[in-house]
Amino acid sequence: MSVRPAAGRDLDEQAESLAAEASLETALRFYDAARLTFQELARSLSLGELWPSRLPRLAGLSVFRFR
Repeated sequence: MSVRPAAGRDLDEQAESLAAEASLETALRFYDAARLTFQELARSLSLGELWPSRLPRLAGLSVFRFR
């Protein structure tokens, strides 16, 4: 499994914010939740729900919340 650079930066920014506003432990739990969610999505690509978009490049995109 790989995470695109922009997605990795987004995860890092969110984790930094969580560490600053909550705690380092919260930020680490966020990373763990992201990793577990990515693993679950990789095992079952049909998870999530279709996200409607008018942009052709986003056609077929599904969304799934971290657990």
